[in-house]
Amino acid sequence: MNRNVKKWITLFCLAFSGGIIYQLPYLREQFYIPLQNALQINNTQIGNLMTVYGIANLFLYLPGGILADRLPYKKLVPFSLIATGLTGLYYSTFPGYHMALAIHVIWAFTTVFTFWPTMLKSVKMLGDSSEQGRLFGFLDFGRGLSATLSAFGALFVFKAFGATLLGLKGAIIFYSATMIALGVVVYFLLEEKKGEVAEGAKSLFDGIGDVLRMPAIWLAAMIIFAGYSIGAGLTYITPYLTDVFKMSVSMGAFIAIIRTYGLRLGGGPVGGILADRIGSATRLIRMGFVAIAALVGCLYLIPGSPKLLALMLATTLSASFCVFAVKGVYFAPVDEIRIPNHLAGAAYGAISLVGYLPDTFIYSYFGNLLDRYPGIQGYRLIFLSLIALAAIGFVSAHLLLKHIRREAPSSNTIPLETE
Repeated sequence: MNRNVKKWITLFCLAFSGGIIYQLPYLREQFYIPLQNALQINNTQIGNLMTVYGIANLFLYLPGGILADRLPYKKLVPFSLIATGLTGLYYSTFPGYHMALAIHVIWAFTTVFTFWPTMLKSVKMLGDSSEQGRLFGFLDFGRGLSATLSAFGALFVFKAFGATLLGLKGAIIFYSATMIALGVVVYFLLEEKKGEVAEGAKSLFDGIGDVLRMPAIWLAAMIIFAGYSIGAGLTYITPYLTDVFKMSVSMGAFIAIIRTYGLRLGGGPVGGILADRIGSATRLIRMGFVAIAALVGCLYLIPGSPKLLALMLATTLSASFCVFAVKGVYFAPVDEIRIPNHLAGAAYGAISLVGYLPDTFIYSYFGNLLDRYPGIQGYRLIFLSLIALAAIGFVSAHLLLKHIRREAPSSNTIPLETE
């Protein structure tokens, strides 16, 4: 097989793995009531499943990065898929609340500790510096496509069995079997590469200390912190459109699907291609935050009149597209920082730890704003928060660009520009 063809096939296998592996931990988002009935648990308990999973994830990002630098991804990625799938088969027996909690902790290990930093590192190693934008952009495209197709597949199985307890069991088995099969395929596609694994424990831990002391790592993490938080904030657009602009609930659901899935499928690849065209994902991210701030500023200024719904929709979708373009490439700057391949896992782990920290508080923060300031005022405070986050993202990307040029002034990776 042509090496370039194999590279892109491998990328899409990784992307599809990254889309489907999280479907079981987040099963409540698709089958909330059926899952609640199957496990015989209340709303607090079903929320606790995600809380336990999220807390465990937080503690596993950095160790997962260390593991990715210690073991080849040819073993870790297939193991993660197969282990998640096998655990899913047991989950399909609906073992009860306490076992469900334990399974979600296991899934934190198989989807984060052994998978997330490893997947990112394996994508990075598929190409050189000139391809990082496209690789990560199409990774996000593939993850979105995988999540969408697998969700429809599971829904088909669920309905085929009468949307009953048996249907939910079938949907879980569908996800599990698909993951196991994909794990086998990925094992034969991935190749171990020279320089991928750190030589010796001492050099590994010394290197991690170096990674954690790098200002560029924390700037890259703050880019993701800002972008991820903005994406979370834009999920409140749907209730804003229905509450303030009087859009129908069904139309709001349709717009949410377009914004969540359709724009993600386009935003990631476009962001990746543009990043490679201009020679720097970090520079594209910086421009992206400017566009996001401007568009969210328009959302703040547009009067809450149903007559302006079309303008609001156009602005909303444009802002969401820019967010997905940024999110599609915001792991690509690791290559521009020049992290050695044998330490890339630790870098991705540290960046993810800070970057996804908003998961622990951001939705509570936005929800509190809406509760304390009912109506349009609460939503406008969310928009102001998003503008502040875009400013944080812009400053982080700007400082990271200056750092990259200062540390590697002779590099061709980042074309010099006039400040």
